[in-house]
Amino acid sequence: MNSTNRLRYPASSLASGFFLGCGALVSAQAQSVTNTQPYRLETLIVSADALPVAGNVSASTRIAGAELENRQAFSTRELTALVPNLTTFDANGDRTPRFSLRGLRENNFSYGESALVIYVDDVPYSDLYTRGTPLFDLESAEVLRGPQGTLFGASRPGGVINLLTRLPSNTPQGHGTVRFATANTLSLDGGVSGPIVKDKLFVGVSGLFFDREGYFNNTILGTNPDNRNSLAGRAQLRWTPTESVDVTLSGSAERVRDGAVITRPITAPGDLHDVKMDSDGFNRQDSHTFSLRAAWTGQDVRVVSVTTRRDWRQEVQGDFDFAEYFFNSPVSAITGFGSPDFQQWSQELRVESADKDEALKWNAGGYWAQQTIDHDVGRIYGPEAPRIGIPVPAGTRDQTTSRAVNSTLALFGQATYTVWEKLDLTGGMRFELEERRQSRTRINPLAFPNVVTSWNLDREFASVQPKVGVAWRLNEQISLWFNFSTGFQPGGFSTSEDTAASAAYRDATSLHFEVGTAARFFDGKLTARASAFWIETSDYQVYRPSNAFGDFRIVNADQVRALGGELELIARPCEWFEAALAGGLTHAEFRDFAESAVNNFSGNDVNFIPRFTLDASVTAKHSSGAFATVGVTGVGKYFADEANTVSHPSYAVLRAAIGWKDENFSVSVFGRNLLDKQYYANMTDFGPGGIFGTPGDPMVVGVELTGKF
Repeated sequence: MNSTNRLRYPASSLASGFFLGCGALVSAQAQSVTNTQPYRLETLIVSADALPVAGNVSASTRIAGAELENRQAFSTRELTALVPNLTTFDANGDRTPRFSLRGLRENNFSYGESALVIYVDDVPYSDLYTRGTPLFDLESAEVLRGPQGTLFGASRPGGVINLLTRLPSNTPQGHGTVRFATANTLSLDGGVSGPIVKDKLFVGVSGLFFDREGYFNNTILGTNPDNRNSLAGRAQLRWTPTESVDVTLSGSAERVRDGAVITRPITAPGDLHDVKMDSDGFNRQDSHTFSLRAAWTGQDVRVVSVTTRRDWRQEVQGDFDFAEYFFNSPVSAITGFGSPDFQQWSQELRVESADKDEALKWNAGGYWAQQTIDHDVGRIYGPEAPRIGIPVPAGTRDQTTSRAVNSTLALFGQATYTVWEKLDLTGGMRFELEERRQSRTRINPLAFPNVVTSWNLDREFASVQPKVGVAWRLNEQISLWFNFSTGFQPGGFSTSEDTAASAAYRDATSLHFEVGTAARFFDGKLTARASAFWIETSDYQVYRPSNAFGDFRIVNADQVRALGGELELIARPCEWFEAALAGGLTHAEFRDFAESAVNNFSGNDVNFIPRFTLDASVTAKHSSGAFATVGVTGVGKYFADEANTVSHPSYAVLRAAIGWKDENFSVSVFGRNLLDKQYYANMTDFGPGGIFGTPGDPMVVGVELTGKF
């Protein structure tokens, strides 16, 4: 694995924004402007050269953008197991992933709060809708596990996935890649960047096009319903009027025109890629993101401001009666639909000490965000609805409309003091205020006596989150750390609940304890990082089916405990060979969870928490440019329901690539899921309807050609 997988020690820190006009400040680049990141937290990195001591230590993994490209990782869905204990699941299609990390999992569809945050070029994605962002033109990706609330404006207890794209600079450069693969797949991505005015003004544009036919066979209609088509682009204009000021204006857009969202009963016989539907359906998404990043570096401080605006819209429609599995013929009974519309403004301001060599390093900041989510979701009953026991006229609609307005205000700070050049002590604090307002109306033609139900609710949630850390460098080869931090997920309201009294769920709070070590041996030919964690969560948010098929709600489990460990190894015994391993173990348990007298889940495993993740690879390179790599991704057994009656067995997916590359060109043949392993990328408990699953992708093979200058 050719990653720059490294444990990161943030030595000076971020701070976040509070007003929308701060955009004219940005961090200094040296005498000549490069494409290094001027807006992010300065860090000391554990490398083969040294093991520096720093505060705010936590288990973190950094992955070079080239490594993600080598693995064909073009969406956040592909991050499973690349980082220990990280798993992604499909929700409403593979465009809206859900994450599980260290016993903290996210709920299906758009219910509840996220467990972790994604940042793309300092733009926060903290919701459950919009995080299926395509991965292209990346400089690096880093995953910081555990709460990072004293460093980032948007914060969740699972951690932060921080994605950084390439910035334009004085160096003209360009790259392009074309891929052909099975299912008539065509993928194109590339970009160009360079100076308009040397040392002052720069521009960069990049884009991605992806198209393929469906992997699945609809045996009712004889179609391949899950075709995928996406187009994405990004433009950046960067201005550095002085050595201390750096400003970047960015805009990006994405258009998705997919076929069906695939879901099938897990008890259905036959090949997992055979499905039965009377209509194929569709999934369409459009999104736009605009950001103004600015930084200024003075003699003693650095100030960074990030102002963002995002919008995202989805339209989904499909056959959700599943009657064809029982009648083996087309049954036009229920068509499901959904059209969420998401908008967000955010402002983040960070102030940090500029001198990394000072004994005292600090950061402070603030963050404000407001999200508005309009949702129209429901069912349209077809002419054969009476055939499945629903006696209503064709065209009858069961429809829920809602509007949620979510506001966040956070203040945070942290200080690190270095003692004797070997010991770092860190203390930090975060204050967070969340407001949730939601209105909701449902037209339910099957209800009696009230067909229309409405409610309008609002609540505030406040949290104070302390953090302390200790890091000690034993010598030039080994460092140790201990970290205590606190996590917070605000509460909210379940959109599918008809009564206001049962719609609200509480905020979740968590205590995180972590110990770890990083080491290098044999002059850096072997690097290792290991960590162990213990997390106690109160009022853990759990997604539960309601009595009616297709309706869900969030409830709170009183107490959940998660224990686990993580190990990352990279071995480079010689110039032509590399081996890498990233593995994690997690045991998450409902310590106290009695939903009712009948449903007492105390003592059960938390569902959707795999018992292990594993990613291992070996790569060999020849001086001629020839290379070969083979790797495996493994996911351990996990349960699909709180009762632990249905589980997904452990599975492993094999990948490989062989090819040739030099400084400017490469060609390779690649394969994913080479053993054509059948598994589910997600499972959903529909209560009285049983459990349904979304199968993972089958075997894919293809060829890739890349050029760059």
